Amino acid sequence: FRRVLFRSTTWPLVVRDFPIAICWSHKSANTTMLKWLLFHTRLLDKATAKYPDRFHLFWYAYSSAQPDYAEQCFRALAGPVRKLTVKVIRDPASRAVSAFLHFIRDPKMGFRDTWASFIQWKRSTDRGNVATATFVEFLRFIIDHRAAGKPIDLHVQPQWNPMQDPFVRQHIDRKSTRLNSSHE
Repeated sequence: FRRVLFRSTTWPLVVRDFPIAICWSHKSANTTMLKWLLFHTRLLDKATAKYPDRFHLFWYAYSSAQPDYAEQCFRALAGPVRKLTVKVIRDPASRAVSAFLHFIRDPKMGFRDTWASFIQWKRSTDRGNVATATFVEFLRFIIDHRAAGKPIDLHVQPQWNPMQDPFVRQHIDRKSTRLNSSHE
């Protein structure tokens, strides 16, 4: 169970002596939650000094430097003394628009592989000019890609994570910042 808990997914944000674990998905306020965690664990100044405006790089270096980070995550979510586990969720329609804008903004940066697959998909489905992308084409591509069982960029994967979400005790609606208990 421990080996598959975090395979092919985002790892929770866990700090050893902090009482809250944060599960997250891309395009759902993950940077805001990371900055919140860094602030409350007194790591924000260090992160800002080392990686200005690149908090995810700091977190990757921080968590990678801890050889027992996977075990910390497991204990935080499923261990005998679990931490309060929260997750920010986002309206799927807003998230899709945000992912599309990210996708077209700079196809050679974060979505390089997705753009290559998209162009190949457009050619194979005879959808016109391969150098352009409409929102509807983007959604159709994602649907077709997932239906074919092909890997997909984390920014457009579903927010539900079957390996982590069953352990989430509070979902936070990104838009309203309402807490929604998973165990009511």
